Amino acid sequence: MDLNHFLGRFHLVIVHMPIGLLLLAVVMQFLNWKKRFEKLNIAIILSLFMGTGSAIFASVCGWFLGNEGGYDDDLLFSHRWAGIGLAVLGGFCWLLKKKIIKAGKVFITFMMVILGLLVFHTGHLGGNLTHGEDYLLQYAPDKLKAFFGVREESGFHVQQFSNPDSTYVFKDLILPGLKQKCANCHSEKNKKGGLVLTSKEGFLKGGDHDEIFVAGDALESEVFLRVTLPKKNEKYMPPKGEPFSYDQIRILEWWINEGASFEKSVGEYELPKDIEKLLSKIYGLETKASRFVETVDVLPLSDSILQMLEDQKFIVNRLAANNNLLEISPMSQVNKLTGDQIKALIQAKEQITWLNLGNVEILDKQLVAINNFPNLTRLRLEQTSVSDDGINLLDQLTHLESLNLYGTSISDKSVDAIIKMSALKKIFLWQTKVSPGGIEKLKAFRPDLEVITGLELSKRN
Repeated sequence: MDLNHFLGRFHLVIVHMPIGLLLLAVVMQFLNWKKRFEKLNIAIILSLFMGTGSAIFASVCGWFLGNEGGYDDDLLFSHRWAGIGLAVLGGFCWLLKKKIIKAGKVFITFMMVILGLLVFHTGHLGGNLTHGEDYLLQYAPDKLKAFFGVREESGFHVQQFSNPDSTYVFKDLILPGLKQKCANCHSEKNKKGGLVLTSKEGFLKGGDHDEIFVAGDALESEVFLRVTLPKKNEKYMPPKGEPFSYDQIRILEWWINEGASFEKSVGEYELPKDIEKLLSKIYGLETKASRFVETVDVLPLSDSILQMLEDQKFIVNRLAANNNLLEISPMSQVNKLTGDQIKALIQAKEQITWLNLGNVEILDKQLVAINNFPNLTRLRLEQTSVSDDGINLLDQLTHLESLNLYGTSISDKSVDAIIKMSALKKIFLWQTKVSPGGIEKLKAFRPDLEVITGLELSKRN
């Protein structure tokens, strides 16, 4: 027979009896100071006797219950010896009331007050042991909490994230919820069933009996089953407090079914549409990367610079009504790009994101100025005299996504420079001198890059 389990469980049945009986004895002791309650002595003695006896029984059963494990060692030690002290003090007060030990009424009352305080203290330790620290004062008024030194906790804060690649599913999305809802019973201080749910290590270790999850199968994972049981079920988690929301349960289910990786970020998964929506709703996490032009915040172009661009025969359009980035093209009568026009463009380099210089005579050396445009994402140089030397002067355009070189004289010498344009997503190389071998090299080193050649265009036609 396992005494720890058999006798230990009786602690929960008997523990409230000494609390009620000993507190009743304390109250009657105060009433006993009035003459009309002098006859309460017999009731006080009986309450002390029964309260002390039940305290002894509760202490013995509690000792066995503590041997089951899963409790904070320091808190368990304090609660055990407080319970034993309560039984001893109750017996001492009974000896005083029975006059086996001689003492005055004031001393007896003083000891009874100490007994009452010890009842509250022991009960408070028991509540903390079972339900977590500060359980007794969790919903107390703020002033009372401050008096007892209880730190006021703000409501659970759901952290917002902006980058899927640096947001880790377990650490950032799942673990905070487990800490909020499961820490009272499954933390380093209170290891119910030997289970810790407030750390990766505890989650991996599982409880005393088995693992709590099966990677790839949520329906076979104990942790998922526990949070989806009916609330009336004794194994439902958490037994008290706010339950897991549907959204949290769905994310937990998805994570386990996807293999329960503790290292993967959100950006490493192919996300179902419902998970994408949940991550956006709960955590503000947009899993589809925003276009660069949607993330840039620049000041609007001044009227004087705008007038300068128009005077230099440029067409200026805002990219969107709520965006200060600009698309700039030369007017139809412009055939050659001048030094004054380059100077005007430089004045708007922060705002220019789409620049169309196609069919305009432009010198390679003039591209040096364009290379300093920090927010340039599209550049059209088709049907210009730009050469390989000019392309090698565009190495600072770290956000360039589209480059049109159709009808230019560039050759295989530009391939290495194009490969290094890390943000580039599309390039037009139709009717250039880039050889089929150069095209293959480009595709091999940059499989993410869409290379538009005459072959693709003919196929589309």
